Amino acid sequence: GFALPREIGLGVAFEPSSRWLLSFELNWINWADAVKTVTLRATRPANAAAPGVYELVAPADWRNQWVFATGLAYRPDRQTTYYAGHNYGKSPIPEKNASPLLAGHLEHHLTLGAAKRLGPEWTLTGGIEYLLPVKANYSSPLFGEAELRNEAVFLHVMLGRRW
Repeated sequence: GFALPREIGLGVAFEPSSRWLLSFELNWINWADAVKTVTLRATRPANAAAPGVYELVAPADWRNQWVFATGLAYRPDRQTTYYAGHNYGKSPIPEKNASPLLAGHLEHHLTLGAAKRLGPEWTLTGGIEYLLPVKANYSSPLFGEAELRNEAVFLHVMLGRRW
């Protein structure tokens, strides 16, 4: 039941020199039409005293989202490129509808990366993405009053080949 939103984006890049690239992007994400409710359905409990089927349908009412991204690339030589970036998008989830089941409260992302050409056909690319901490208070029939905290670090590695 999770729908993907429509998205419209506009970006521009500028090369102030042959070694530097600056980029800017603005995206509009139509979450309001994609995520209206969240359904939790649990069946076959291990405890015989629990109900056989538990279903909780909660309003999501996600808002549309604007995401602003900036990027920087530096190429010290023909085989190496370094990258840095930041994007910001206010969470589309109203705090009153927050839940640990769908933890989408992420707003600031910082990225660093590098690419190295290993020859005429192969490139090794890697990066790290850090999602800055964010928290939200919520109340639900299943979890009661609680605080949701999100923070994450992702590592990306890719080996590419040109054909």
